[in-house]
Amino acid sequence: MEDMPHAAFDKAIARLARQTLSSFGSDIRRLREDAGVTRAMLARAAGVDASYIVEIEMGEARPSLETCLRLTAALGCDLPLRAFPTTGPSIRDRHQAAITEAIEPNRSASTCARAPSM
Repeated sequence: MEDMPHAAFDKAIARLARQTLSSFGSDIRRLREDAGVTRAMLARAAGVDASYIVEIEMGEARPSLETCLRLTAALGCDLPLRAFPTTGPSIRDRHQAAITEAIEPNRSASTCARAPSM
């Protein structure tokens, strides 16, 4: 990770959290409406207060992971939660390292050694 001042990092994370929760709320609303389910029906099925569902759908709430799972399960959906690498070395194994060294002779072996093993 690049050296980013804590304030800038915190601000970027807060923005990303708002965007993600807003998108999640929109997804919940779309799925609920597509299923022909009212907020009250979803609230009963998920064990969540209907007024909280309004806040989630509007992107104003910060629901816990458990609440998100309750809502998606009640709607018959999955909630995938995965971490995908966005930066760093693309080398995954010793075979790729040898190929990369042949293609890019100036690339250091230490860069390849930092690559995560899968």
